[in-house]
Amino acid sequence: MGMLMDDISVVVLTTPILLPIIMDLGFNPVHYAAIVGVNTALGCITPPAAPVLYLSGRVGGAPINEIMSPALKFMVLCWVPVLLVTAYIPKVVLALPHFILGVPW
Repeated sequence: MGMLMDDISVVVLTTPILLPIIMDLGFNPVHYAAIVGVNTALGCITPPAAPVLYLSGRVGGAPINEIMSPALKFMVLCWVPVLLVTAYIPKVVLALPHFILGVPW
């Protein structure tokens, strides 16, 4: 959804609907928040809308066709592994909240 909407809008619209379902299924809400954060951040730099991509091009003074190739390489090499680790290895996501705040595993 981050490809089509702003990140705050995605979180505000989807969290009240999906969080009770996530809780009923027995997932940790901190893990769900991490997955939502990574997914919306990835969606904000993914075309067709890509608000962050267009904003960075405007600030840097570069046209979008010069930004697109490095951004796609960045997405594949950096964001996709982070997304996979965040989604499928909850111990990595919950380690810091567990040690600092005492969030259960």
